[in-house]
Amino acid sequence: MDANKKREETSFLEEELSNLSKRMLQLENSLAERKSKSSSSQLKSRGEAQEGNLTSTYNKSINAQAILVLEFVTVLTAIATVVFLYIQNGQLVESNRSIGQQTELFRKQNLQQVVSTNSQMASDLIRDLYEAKLADPKVGLYDVWEVPQPLVHRIATVSEALAPYDTVKYEMVLSDTIITGKTFASRERGQLLGALASLFVKFPLQPNPNFEYSFLANQDILLAQFRKGNLAHSCFANATIRYSNFQNSDLTNCNFDYANLYTSKYYDSDFTGSSMVRARFFKLDTSRIVPVTDLTSNERDMQWERRVKKIRDQIALEQNLTVIDEMYRDRNIASFHNAVFDSVDVIKPINFDRRIIRSFKSSVGANFIW
Repeated sequence: MDANKKREETSFLEEELSNLSKRMLQLENSLAERKSKSSSSQLKSRGEAQEGNLTSTYNKSINAQAILVLEFVTVLTAIATVVFLYIQNGQLVESNRSIGQQTELFRKQNLQQVVSTNSQMASDLIRDLYEAKLADPKVGLYDVWEVPQPLVHRIATVSEALAPYDTVKYEMVLSDTIITGKTFASRERGQLLGALASLFVKFPLQPNPNFEYSFLANQDILLAQFRKGNLAHSCFANATIRYSNFQNSDLTNCNFDYANLYTSKYYDSDFTGSSMVRARFFKLDTSRIVPVTDLTSNERDMQWERRVKKIRDQIALEQNLTVIDEMYRDRNIASFHNAVFDSVDVIKPINFDRRIIRSFKSSVGANFIW
């Protein structure tokens, strides 16, 4: 019995050991499988990581190359745009230059047409005036002439049509020195006015012609009768005016620079704003030019007398200025209001009696530079 029990116990223990060994073997196999799986997963993860790193590096490389290509394309596009704009700008400049040249050409062509038309109008009128005077049995060629009324209306119409259209350049030769200048004026109006002077046409004319902006530079004007003439803004630079009558004339803003004025009358004429740089006066009658001062004011008379005496004492005015003589019998004032007298050359001494002082009284505001 005991032997059987021992055998049973031994067989039971052997079975248990066998089971334990099987379980151990299973555990070992399981551990081996787990290790294998773990190593394979690690290898897989490492591979995936390496693959991810490679992919990331590749992507970064691709992105860098794309950025470089994009930057290159952008720079190239910018350069192409700049070159295109430069070419376009050059074409626009050339086009504008061409347009400017064409515009200037058209302007010159228009000016030529205007010059031709105006010259023809002035020439036709001057010819008709000469023929009319020669045909008039009452006057000789050198007599003062009253123009027939139909021609007066024609003079007014043509003078209005001969409006200035461009600046006129002129030269003056003075003591071997050439002085140039330019002014906005009408040559054709100057030609017509000069023709009227040479025909000794009697002014004023009704209707009064418009001779503003007339160009008479370097002209010799003799015995002109321009009473009540509308001559504002005209150019008489370096002109010689002799024995002429400008009574009641509008001579505002005229240019008398370097002009020679001989024994002419300017009663009640207006020289406001005119320029007379280095003009020369010889026996000039300027009485009643722009009366602007009240002669009844004793206080102003006394102030003017003191002023003239001071000027006379300082710069010997009586040796430099004048042109006042017996023609001032009317005792009216003389004035070149706001006219410019720069280095004016006059030749006759002045008498400082009360009548003469009163005559120059209203020159306050003029600029005398001797």
